[in-house]
Amino acid sequence: MLSLLISETVRAFWILFPAYAANCFPPFVKYLKKRHYMDFGKNLNGKRIFGEGKTWEGFSIGIVAGFLVGLLEAYLFPSLNAYAMQFGTTLPTMNVLIAFLIPVGALVGDLVKSFIKRRLGIERGAKFLFFDQLDLIVGTIAFTFMFIDYTLLMVVIMFVATYLIHRASSIIGYKLKVKREPW
Repeated sequence: MLSLLISETVRAFWILFPAYAANCFPPFVKYLKKRHYMDFGKNLNGKRIFGEGKTWEGFSIGIVAGFLVGLLEAYLFPSLNAYAMQFGTTLPTMNVLIAFLIPVGALVGDLVKSFIKRRLGIERGAKFLFFDQLDLIVGTIAFTFMFIDYTLLMVVIMFVATYLIHRASSIIGYKLKVKREPW
């Protein structure tokens, strides 16, 4: 049982690294003087579509960061997968397409969450329990399930690990003044 847990954790993090990279870089665009909002400042039913936290610059830098991590994994895949196989684990395939789809899925998941928050009247930065931490996983899986053999245990590990890591990194980002709120 322990070896299965370790194997599925390795497989989960193999997919999570590009998603995490995509998710952690967009807040840094706040240092840019000019930003372009993804919703172009438009409203839907009197509420912003996505809000001021979603910019084309942040979306772009997130995709680039996640894609670069995914490309590194794709490059290392043959040797790392051979190494993992010595321990009974097979890594999920990583190629250029999957390396691109993971960060796009992660960020689209975040956009969908922002859209839902605005429709529910939840302000930007307000806590949206669990969804603030797990939107990138839902988006990643939605964009890659046709190419990656997800197991239930792998998905559970992705959700639990992401929730805990996101909470910790959000608190650190808040203390470093990169994020406005600690969630």
